[in-house]
Amino acid sequence: VGYAEPVRLWLRQRFAAVKLVFFERRQFADALENVVLLLAQGTGGCDAFSLYYVHDGEDLLRIQPFDEYAVKLSDKGKWTDLMLSIRERQVFKAVLADHFVGLDEYGSPELGTVTGANSFFTLSEETRREYGLVADRHVVPICPPGTRHLRGLSFTKRDWEDLRDAGEGVWILYPDADDRSTPLRRYMAVGEALGVPDAYKCRVRSPWWRPPLVRKPDLFFTYMSHRYPRLIANTAGVNFVNSMHGVRLRTPTKELKHALPLLAMNSVTMLGAELFGRSYG
Repeated sequence: VGYAEPVRLWLRQRFAAVKLVFFERRQFADALENVVLLLAQGTGGCDAFSLYYVHDGEDLLRIQPFDEYAVKLSDKGKWTDLMLSIRERQVFKAVLADHFVGLDEYGSPELGTVTGANSFFTLSEETRREYGLVADRHVVPICPPGTRHLRGLSFTKRDWEDLRDAGEGVWILYPDADDRSTPLRRYMAVGEALGVPDAYKCRVRSPWWRPPLVRKPDLFFTYMSHRYPRLIANTAGVNFVNSMHGVRLRTPTKELKHALPLLAMNSVTMLGAELFGRSYG
């Protein structure tokens, strides 16, 4: 992970030789993470680490001289790619160099709207009607918080309507700053009763009930995903909150908007997400 970089740097600067043993199987029944056996000796620093790959702890007895692979270390960033075998790392780097570019070649990712209290600022159709809030005056359409509903390669107007009819939070409160209409005041009173103005993000903005809406993205980009991150074309043209990222294309053509979500569904991009992203328990 990123925050372990000082430890990696210290190992590299402190010892003359560092050896890492990776296990294919988990070594402790109650541990949710794999372990790495660290062997370090000498002083003065080193430019490379030695890697050993074994199936289980019992294989340690069978390690022979010259079984290790030397790897040059990156100056910064994570070392997750060391978990790959040497052959896998070679293939991955060669394919990346010849056929792939970073997402920033196409556009810039950005965080969705930070409301400070999604449960209050995102509304269902029933709640909107109950308080008499008017579409495009008090509220604007959004892709609901969370990403479980993003199942395909695009989020369409029909998808939004289905979620609306299912009672999901498809609206976000975004009235004019000088709006003092009765429906808005009634709904604001609900937020005040719940203590929403005391939430940090609400407390530091004025007025507290108007979140800084991020522009509609061309693509949604899931980042806390149960399986893997994905790109989804925002064909519904709706806004979004910070449960996902958005991507604004430099050249927002219809073809590119629909092609990128499909092109990203490949083994190289998925592996890249594992190596450069962050895995949660």
